[in-house]
Amino acid sequence: MLRIKKFNAVLFVLLLSVLAVFLAACSEADESVVLSTIEPISDDHPVTVPTSHSEPQQEYRIDTYIILNNEDTTINGDGASFNNNVLSITSKGSYFIKGNLNGTIEVKCKKGDVRLFLSGVSVECEKSSALFCSSSKCRLSLTTVENTVNYFLRRAEGDSKEHSAVFSKGNLSVEGDGSLAIICSSGNGISCLRSVTFKSGSTDIQSSGYAVRAHNNLKISGGTLGISSKTTAVFVGGDHSTLSLEGGKTNISGIECCLKSSFDVTVSGGKHELISGGGSTDEITGQKQTLQSHAVSQGDDKIKTGPAGNSKAIDANGSILLSGGNIYANSSADAFCASDVIAISGGAHSIRADGTALLSEKTLSISGGETEIDFCGKGIETETLIFSSGKLRISAKHNAAGIEKNMFQSGGTLVALSSDSEISSAVDFGKSCSISGGTLFAAGGTKKLRELDDSATPSVSLKRKLSGGSLLTIVRDNTTILGTLVPFNCNDAVLFSDLLTSKASYKIYAGTATGDESVLVATVTAK
Repeated sequence: MLRIKKFNAVLFVLLLSVLAVFLAACSEADESVVLSTIEPISDDHPVTVPTSHSEPQQEYRIDTYIILNNEDTTINGDGASFNNNVLSITSKGSYFIKGNLNGTIEVKCKKGDVRLFLSGVSVECEKSSALFCSSSKCRLSLTTVENTVNYFLRRAEGDSKEHSAVFSKGNLSVEGDGSLAIICSSGNGISCLRSVTFKSGSTDIQSSGYAVRAHNNLKISGGTLGISSKTTAVFVGGDHSTLSLEGGKTNISGIECCLKSSFDVTVSGGKHELISGGGSTDEITGQKQTLQSHAVSQGDDKIKTGPAGNSKAIDANGSILLSGGNIYANSSADAFCASDVIAISGGAHSIRADGTALLSEKTLSISGGETEIDFCGKGIETETLIFSSGKLRISAKHNAAGIEKNMFQSGGTLVALSSDSEISSAVDFGKSCSISGGTLFAAGGTKKLRELDDSATPSVSLKRKLSGGSLLTIVRDNTTILGTLVPFNCNDAVLFSDLLTSKASYKIYAGTATGDESVLVATVTAK
């Protein structure tokens, strides 16, 4: 039951009467969460908000009730004032807000927690931010009420990136059981000089500049997010700042980049779709491999995204650490790029890129998870590869694995396939390659691997051309050691595995992708 402070008896009775009318007009609850409900930025598609909505379902104390209606805005409670189409909030506390405003909500509280319950709010501003928090010590929370849709819009003309639809000098969090749309046709969607956290609810953000920009840290721990930008979708720019995805479901698209951090990017949970530069082109078939965002409105006048030649799905000036969750990444250039380390220890990841899928300037470490790289220009580029467990499969137009210095494999399964080309190499290393355990299957340019004569792991070699689309199977005594689909023509193949027995004989079969038919192509002896 909501507790209401500082109301005299007359106002209290009047307020209850007004709320009763609103509640009676509410529609039945819809438990489904639907994105793609945001109208695009256009005068032909004005944003409107229903006139009646539900009250918060949780037992929060509401200090002040506000009904926005431009000059007829009403305020019941303390800590807020209205003048010249600006709603000013000056005190910490909880504010229940509904209605429409052509102006700005400005949070001027110098210190403390300010929670805005949004229950069908539409705030549109032409020149400045629709929501502005002016204190770095104010912690601002946006809580969307169940079964309501809320909007913050900045429709300024030009190409200025100095303003945002939502701006906060202090920490900002977004949660609730309703929906929130943030749209900025000229500038950023959300700008925060401290940290941003998405906890729950359904949030859609469209912008011409950064969709979300935070200085300290940015965390997504829950909710459903659709984020679209003409430049970089999500950017964290402070020293030692972290961009972390811990849960929730996201669909993020950016022309230049999806996720960019001046330090680390971490993914430990949730499901995330990253489309950069409009998506990749399958260089084998020539077909465009794109994923249409479910979170961006489908009108012809929406903020559009198109191809970009230097785009990235994830760009970290530090490390990229993947310990869980599910990622689908699709880039018209490179996919995951780190100045330091890329470490994959868990999760399931699918990557497509016209450029390089995994690019680390120092070390690529695989110690768990399942990663599949399809139809990329190059699979991985790194100084050192350390592979101890997990699964990694690469299908590349050029080098599947380009390792500047050393490769160490002690476990796990690595499948590296490069297409039929004179410059292609399945695995290319500069100094040394040590395979002490696990399974490595390489096809298409395997000369260096076949010349290894001091490997601690048994190997078999197939020196013949493999047809694209065939299913290759290596068998001993009716036991399958390895089965893998070869998507394109390859010149040769080699298998290192601790499942092999030195000097034992193995049969290699090639068949259809369905495995219904297969023919014996070679009998080889492991060395």
